[in-house]
Amino acid sequence: GSETYHAVVDRDGLIEVESLIRASKLCSIDTESEDKDPRQGTLLGVSFSVKEGEAWFVPLINSDLKGLNKNDVLRALRRIVNSDVDFIGHNIKYDCLLLRRSGIPIKSVYFDTMLAAYDCHGDWPFFNLQYVTKRLLGKQIESYSDLMDDGSSFLDVPFREMVNHGCQDADMTFRLYRVLLAQL
Repeated sequence: GSETYHAVVDRDGLIEVESLIRASKLCSIDTESEDKDPRQGTLLGVSFSVKEGEAWFVPLINSDLKGLNKNDVLRALRRIVNSDVDFIGHNIKYDCLLLRRSGIPIKSVYFDTMLAAYDCHGDWPFFNLQYVTKRLLGKQIESYSDLMDDGSSFLDVPFREMVNHGCQDADMTFRLYRVLLAQL
């Protein structure tokens, strides 16, 4: 596709993505962690999308950052999620818990595409992002587990794959929002 997925690894990129999101009314958000349980997982990165086909991945791993450290990124993320932007997510409760544990509470949680899909299509067998994206958008996307070998974690995945995965999830969530809003 013609998707544009960006890695935000330096100060200029962080400033750019922060001003872009804060100028938007609506933004999808997706967090990456090495654990399925948001109460014990470590926040490894956050992805954002404010328009179809474009997304940004902001890592929180110092080795991925250039001239920035994790604390700089955390401060920017706090400003972003504490702005007047409405945030949407797929199972956003997970992202909220993970972010809140890192001291980044989302001020305005607006829409959960997983709950909306359940409301509209309660007879479906699954409501994960891969299944809902396939059914509603006709797109095949990789799941988190598709990226992993047995016993490996998200930290073992090459950086560009992590970027693409996080961005894809935020992008598809943003697209699903429009479809599901119309169906509701």
